[in-house]
Amino acid sequence: MMFVFMGTALLVSYHKDQTSGGDLGAGLVSIAFGFGIALSTMIYNVANISGGHLNPAVTIALLVIRQIELFKAVGYVGCQLLGAIVGTGLMYGALPDALTEEVHMGATSLAPGVSPGEGCAIEICLTFILVFTVCATAQLSGDLKSMGRFAPLAIGYSVLVDHMIGVPFTGASMNPARSFGPAVVGNYWVNHWIYWVGPIVGGLFASISYHYVFILKV
Repeated sequence: MMFVFMGTALLVSYHKDQTSGGDLGAGLVSIAFGFGIALSTMIYNVANISGGHLNPAVTIALLVIRQIELFKAVGYVGCQLLGAIVGTGLMYGALPDALTEEVHMGATSLAPGVSPGEGCAIEICLTFILVFTVCATAQLSGDLKSMGRFAPLAIGYSVLVDHMIGVPFTGASMNPARSFGPAVVGNYWVNHWIYWVGPIVGGLFASISYHYVFILKV
């Protein structure tokens, strides 16, 4: 919930800079660091409680390779979606209506000139990087004691880099819940399917390839 609140607020600020002629480079950097640091912080806060599941794409990817039970996965995804809606609602209440409505509550959307197919491919690649990092550092590592404690930092850094790459093109969702919350609150569903298909497919590619190819060589 708080992750979506902070992230969408940063995106709203970035879009404001776009329309007002502000420093877009600085805005992009603030979004990337904001999302990366926020995610690392949230994972550290809840990792010992729920495993740090904040993203349906990650949860589904780990479910497919049997790193999480189906019942837990369904519960996590439901809570992730609900939390995203509440987080967006908090952002809507905290910022001026004219600002949030102008950018559809910080909803992810394709940049001009980016086709739906291209956008989906970008989301697949970005989420692959994220979920592969999750698998390598948090869930499937053979040395959890040494690597697991640094997993939130590595995951946050991967999100930071992904945002630097993807925000100008797709908004760099990598997280269906992060896109779902603003879509519900702002009633904005243009190309919304991209932010489910892309992250889930990218996450599955990452978890399956790591589990059945890379981990067998460790």
